[in-house]
Amino acid sequence: MVKKIFKFKQGAVSIFVVIFTSLLIGLIALAFIRLMILGQRRALNSDLADSAYDSALAGLEDAKRAIIEYERNICANDAAKCRELANNVLNGNNCDAVQHILGGDKGKEVPIAKKGGSNALDQAYTCVKIKYFTDNYVRDLKQGAGEQIVLPLNVNKEMTSIRLQWHSPKDSVNSNYNFDNISGDALYKWPNTQEWGSKPPVLMVQLIKEGESDPRTLYLRPVAGGSGTANFGDDDSTNKLHWKPDKAPVSAVHCQKGRSPYECSVVLSGFSVQPGDRQTFLRITKIYDTQTTINFDPNTSGTPDVTRFNGIQPEIDVTGRANHIFRRVKARVEFTTGLFPYPSATLHVGGNICKSFEMTDYRLKNDKSFTPDGDDHTPECFIDK
Repeated sequence: MVKKIFKFKQGAVSIFVVIFTSLLIGLIALAFIRLMILGQRRALNSDLADSAYDSALAGLEDAKRAIIEYERNICANDAAKCRELANNVLNGNNCDAVQHILGGDKGKEVPIAKKGGSNALDQAYTCVKIKYFTDNYVRDLKQGAGEQIVLPLNVNKEMTSIRLQWHSPKDSVNSNYNFDNISGDALYKWPNTQEWGSKPPVLMVQLIKEGESDPRTLYLRPVAGGSGTANFGDDDSTNKLHWKPDKAPVSAVHCQKGRSPYECSVVLSGFSVQPGDRQTFLRITKIYDTQTTINFDPNTSGTPDVTRFNGIQPEIDVTGRANHIFRRVKARVEFTTGLFPYPSATLHVGGNICKSFEMTDYRLKNDKSFTPDGDDHTPECFIDK
């Protein structure tokens, strides 16, 4: 009698090794595939986000065109429509601001036209809001000393004062500085650029009005114990308290290091601007080369019936889309070639200007010859530019 023995467990270890190895390789392959899919999805979303941003920029450019059309054509020729658009469309709440001015289907998104190729990204801007009357005016001054801007004082209500704030804490490259605690004649003694460091710059603010040859000028110097107000009436030779011979008045402005949103704040007064006035300007010149940000606020009373800038720096809010991805862009634009074009300077050069001065007691005639002027007291001065 032969007894057969069946070895059922022989080779089981090898089978388990093969199964677990297959599972491990499968998991690794699935993880790799998943990483590839996630990477591809991120790349696609990144492309769509960039395309949505481009769509928003396209809406921004259309909004600029709408503002130009509004200023140059609509307001110049149709006062009633100008007011109607300002009240109902250019208030920062209407998504169809561009369509109302340039034409188009209201209540619908505006597709971005493509010339040739596919339109797989499905780009469009869905909403463009234009806020024509703004609560403030903001500008960055990032160039060297002498950089200046001209601000038209065009407002929707009468304005007799304006708040100027400058120098955000982020503007300071080096925060190792302290404000001087000085007053009187010491305000006129300014240190050099190296000693000034990263302090908020001194600002020269000039009030320019049509028909006045000499603008009222204030120098706003940041100090520790200064005032929160400055008056353009101080630039007057009859005011002996502030006026010095051959010196424009220097106003000590109270500044506090690290204060947010701006370290320096002052309310400027001594003027009056009526609604629709387009002949009054503020020219702001930065004395030191410190980078700074300025903010003008025409509403200094804090009442609900606020004073706003009228089209000086409109705010544009655009939402762009590409497929299912949306991007939003907010921007301020300045329109300086509309109903009140203004130059920033009479002469601007990148290098130096060379002038030769010649002092003489003779008068220059039309034939370029010199003859005595008969005045023994005052010599003549000729300038060769």
